[in-house]
Amino acid sequence: MKFVKWLIILAAGMFLLMGCSDDDDSTGPDTSGANLVINEFLAKNDYNIVDENGDNDDWIEIYNAGDEAVDIGGMYVTDDLTNLMAYQIPTTDPAATTIGAGEFLLLWADKEPDQGILHLDEVKLSAGGEQIGLTDVDGTTILDSLTFGEQLADISYGRVPDGEDTWNYFGAGYTSMPTPGTANGSGATPEAIFYINEFLASNDTTLADEHGDFDDWIEIYNGGNIAGDIGGMYFTDDLTELMNSQIPTTFPDSTTIYPGEFLIIWADKEPEQGILHLEDVKLSADGEDIGLTASDGTTIIDSYTFGEQTTDISEGRLPDGTDTWEFFTIPTPGASNE
Repeated sequence: MKFVKWLIILAAGMFLLMGCSDDDDSTGPDTSGANLVINEFLAKNDYNIVDENGDNDDWIEIYNAGDEAVDIGGMYVTDDLTNLMAYQIPTTDPAATTIGAGEFLLLWADKEPDQGILHLDEVKLSAGGEQIGLTDVDGTTILDSLTFGEQLADISYGRVPDGEDTWNYFGAGYTSMPTPGTANGSGATPEAIFYINEFLASNDTTLADEHGDFDDWIEIYNGGNIAGDIGGMYFTDDLTELMNSQIPTTFPDSTTIYPGEFLIIWADKEPEQGILHLEDVKLSADGEDIGLTASDGTTIIDSYTFGEQTTDISEGRLPDGTDTWEFFTIPTPGASNE
């Protein structure tokens, strides 16, 4: 009898122990099926993507490497691993904060929570290097974290393949552009693409240079996805002489063109007026050539042969960077052709 009695007591104790264990699990964070990682980030966004408000803000990409959708509402994001609960993602819009299996979600580290539920308060990444942490709803369980060093503008850092332990850079000088919201390594090839986009060969009243002179001008457009420096390249008004006038390399801040932007070059044969004033190029209203040649002096980057021109009417590509040329009674030097 004693043996049976002890068996009953032992069975009851095991039942209670198992019941308490189940209760403990139910009160803690439920991370079953969740496999969230910090997958890519950009700590200095000058000309990368913009948010829904048109701002170039820092961003953090979260990837769900699990088999189930996960709502990150209630979780915390930090840029300081000694303060795991720096900012809690709101729980008010699960449709916006749920990441499907194998999918991505962008968080904007801009300290502008008034701009939306995915804009983090108290978190803004430092290009000098710091930390990123994603913490579960309990405020203590770190789901993923990263300590990173100094970062460069418009170059992101991310895992390749997604969710794995190997990290690569993406952007200028690397094999792929940043890929916020899509698979890492799948981005376009980084390149600056320069076009002779608009010019005016007889300028009486449209645009004066910094000295007040109404000189001929040539507009260069960067239709690529990274900034490019035209310093060291050549301009010509005769495609049989590709090295007529070389742009100096001494002031890259003045000769660098960012993606989607424009630079005006003055074809006035007055190089003493500045590095953007060509020494041996002046356009003829009767028609001639315009050529932009790489610094090797032989590779033609872009060229155009034009006919007779009218005073104060420019000729340019429409849309920018395409093969269609139009005349503009209202020239748009330094701005998009419209």
